[in-house]
Amino acid sequence: MQKDLDKKDQKRLGELTESWNGAISGWGYDKEMKAADLRLLLENFAPLQNLIRALVAETVGGHAPITTAPRLAETQAHHDDNGDLAEQRDAALLAQEKAENEIRDLKKDLNDCNKAVESLIKARDEQKALAESLRREHEQAKQQWAQDRQKLERELWQCKDELNECQEQLQRNGRAPFELEFLRKDSALADVLGLAHLPADNIAALTQVVAVLSSEDGVKSVLSALKDRCEAENRAINANERALLVASVEWLNHNWPSHPYQLVDVPAHSDYKFETQQRFKHSATGDTVTETILLGFADSAGKVICKPLVRTV
Repeated sequence: MQKDLDKKDQKRLGELTESWNGAISGWGYDKEMKAADLRLLLENFAPLQNLIRALVAETVGGHAPITTAPRLAETQAHHDDNGDLAEQRDAALLAQEKAENEIRDLKKDLNDCNKAVESLIKARDEQKALAESLRREHEQAKQQWAQDRQKLERELWQCKDELNECQEQLQRNGRAPFELEFLRKDSALADVLGLAHLPADNIAALTQVVAVLSSEDGVKSVLSALKDRCEAENRAINANERALLVASVEWLNHNWPSHPYQLVDVPAHSDYKFETQQRFKHSATGDTVTETILLGFADSAGKVICKPLVRTV
């Protein structure tokens, strides 16, 4: 097997080659040849290698070996062919390595593309899910809006019916309702409720009063104003104030077929319950209710919206 030689071995191989080519027919050799020279020839000198192959082949075939050594010129073509094959093999190995590198790079690019496609598919699915969620929310909002509109339309018609009833009552009595007269006389309370400047026309004035007080917030405003009065004057509500509060809840209940809202009164001598009642600030501390200072306000389920104000002993 031929291998790369250093300068010294190349020089010695040249000398041996000249000795070989100058020898007579047969086994020519250099008298100064050493074991290292023989090894150099065996590994790198094609004529000697070809001779050994020929001897082996003829011995196996039953013929007498030919002892004449081939000259260098006779084997040079075979040596050149081997060199060309080695170069072709090296080139093929380089091409294979390059192809394998390109294939590896292409596989990496393909893997990156697959990951990018998966990411895009995931983002698309998330966008579709979000769009579907928004669509459902939009449909629910539309349905809720339609229900709220129907409810408001019903309440509007009920208010109109209530207003017509009040107007008819005005025409029958020829005078303003008690609630309107009371608010006109009690200007301080009217001012707190935002009704200080009622029009002179009774129908227009009553319309304004009903619009302000016929809501849950309107009833709570009346209760808040009366509570401040009772605490400032250390007294319970009077008959006129109670009548205005009752009228406000009745107007509110006209908006609901089941009349769900109610005023809460606490019987005297009943137990005081701090969860659903509020002790009057001028009251002594005790566990027994002696008087309801101000009625409470609750919904149809009995849930207290505004606690009744009570005096205890």
